[in-house]
Amino acid sequence: MYLAVENIDHSRTKARHPQTNGICERIHRTIQEEFYATAFRKKLYHHLEELQADLDEWLREYNLTRSYSGKYGYGKTPMRTFLDSAYLGEDTRFLPAGSAGAGAEPCGAERRRRRGRCCDCLI
Repeated sequence: MYLAVENIDHSRTKARHPQTNGICERIHRTIQEEFYATAFRKKLYHHLEELQADLDEWLREYNLTRSYSGKYGYGKTPMRTFLDSAYLGEDTRFLPAGSAGAGAEPCGAERRRRRGRCCDCLI
């Protein structure tokens, strides 16, 4: 439902072809190697909620404090990379119909023009 509301096309990858879904496969491998492999040696989990809380904390640390060393990461955290490129996905869908006015530059275009430094819009 969310995809339909946001007008996003859902696509599927080919079965048994992880190279077509490389980004997801890589984060799954990272979580496996860096979180699960050590978490089960350090703590005995009695409830799924305990494991989920520890995973959430690990993901927060991963996204907000750990610098990314992959291609085009430039040493930034994943969240910083996302925020720096968020303007690329923005368009006029957040504006009320007709609010841009005749000849006015839409919010998304303004944002791209200013390279994400639009002060009246979402981050």
